[in-house]
Amino acid sequence: MILALKFDYKTGYLDDVSVGGEGQTVVQDLETTMSSSAEIGMSLNPAKCELFVIGEDVETIAAVNSICDLLPGINIISADKLELLGSPLTHDAIPPIMEQNIEQVKLLSSRLPAQSAHVDLFLLKNCVSIPKLVYLLRCIPSWKFPELLSLFDAVLNDALAGCP
Repeated sequence: MILALKFDYKTGYLDDVSVGGEGQTVVQDLETTMSSSAEIGMSLNPAKCELFVIGEDVETIAAVNSICDLLPGINIISADKLELLGSPLTHDAIPPIMEQNIEQVKLLSSRLPAQSAHVDLFLLKNCVSIPKLVYLLRCIPSWKFPELLSLFDAVLNDALAGCP
């Protein structure tokens, strides 16, 4: 179904699909997608859909209004929140997403002292958002944010120092 559409950009992984293109093409393909998916018993959940807009010309604004009419409740996101599969897509999105991941590691590592040392090490290595953070660090130019890398190091050091 996705391959038959005219989007300039289309990609998907499992149930996550990202598409892009000129405003009216996106509107037409969105209408086609909604009718095609309804035929097979599927539907788009507007609350889980996101729209990122580049440009503010009259045609783009008209397309955004049409998309909002088709999917009431769609989330219109800014460049500092633009991500795909947990990886930021703009330079502005890198710090907030890294900070969010670091906060998750802080929260989860604060709960480690209640466990034994072996359980702590296992959780740090495999769970406590560290695999997610390592994935993030591999997907971005993390060297451009040394202060955030230092903060992550400090959080991880504190977590390891707090283990019994």
